[in-house]
Amino acid sequence: GGPGGGDAQYVETYLLGLGIVLVALALIAVSVAATVLTRRNGRALSDVPVGAFAALVAALGVVLTLPVALGTIIYVWLDYVNARVAFGGADLIDTWLGWVTREPHTLLVVVPALGVLADAVVRTARGRQPLRGVVLIGVGISLSVVASSATQQAHVFALGDTPTGTLQSLVPYALFNLVPLLAPLVVVLLSLLALRAGTPGISGAFVAAFLGVGMIFTGLVGSAAMHLDALGLVGTVFGEATLVYVVYGAVLAAIGGITLHAGSVTGRALPDGKVVLVALLGFVATVLASLPHYVAGFLDQPANVASGFDDSGLVGVTNVIVALGHLLMLVAMLGFVGLVVTSRRGDVVTDRYRVEQPA
Repeated sequence: GGPGGGDAQYVETYLLGLGIVLVALALIAVSVAATVLTRRNGRALSDVPVGAFAALVAALGVVLTLPVALGTIIYVWLDYVNARVAFGGADLIDTWLGWVTREPHTLLVVVPALGVLADAVVRTARGRQPLRGVVLIGVGISLSVVASSATQQAHVFALGDTPTGTLQSLVPYALFNLVPLLAPLVVVLLSLLALRAGTPGISGAFVAAFLGVGMIFTGLVGSAAMHLDALGLVGTVFGEATLVYVVYGAVLAAIGGITLHAGSVTGRALPDGKVVLVALLGFVATVLASLPHYVAGFLDQPANVASGFDDSGLVGVTNVIVALGHLLMLVAMLGFVGLVVTSRRGDVVTDRYRVEQPA
């Protein structure tokens, strides 16, 4: 089943399951958007936490793009159960639907990570964000990714035979690959500004969120580099590495978000020192699970292939390191779960994030 599957029954089951998942995600997004809008009804944007605004942006993006993906699934399924001419059958499923799980569209799903970082830095620095409006604009830039659902394809920059041809390639490349970079970049830079303006201390929530958004940014930069025709990285494991950077970065940011709100939700704050250690372990795991495949991409290791290529030498070493990175991330996740469980039974830790301040 799935892309390239040879059993018709399981390919159809895959498409059905994927469609159900997309419908569920769209419904969740509607619920999130409605919750943010109703709870903040009548309040000025300056009083809304950046985390809530980021959740709203993510929800709107998902609501606008996933129905397009669902429609594509219907078309692909109809073609598959009939002549398999228009959409090419199972071998081309990823060609038509790959944009959903490919950068920059994945940025829409991880936008809440930007909100976590913006909220965490304000509570850590115990001050206000000097350029809060710019932070909101930075988060809002993520909605530019919605345009990816209209084209549903990767935009590669290649030098044309004429300046006009080069410009025709550069404009869509910049729109779909460079503009989304501004969202995490703006939030990271202004978070550092707020940290400098305040009186910060060691903060597990900030460290985890900062490292997470940094990894997301690294994945988006890698995706932009991959779509430079001169590098020849499309179709290699370089693309897998960009996705891992974004996903694991979101996991680190989630650790920061849980740490930020654990005290107010459960009455038991998490110890900052231990959260920092888990975040650093997750950061190392993310780099090990991703960076070696950046190298393997330049060595032309193909993506979505388990055999039929030479994995000796440096390519084989990179694959082993990547496997160790994934294992280390599992250890980090188990460690954080254990930390949450033990915090419920251990001594009460002062919740440094309890004071509510708009970001």
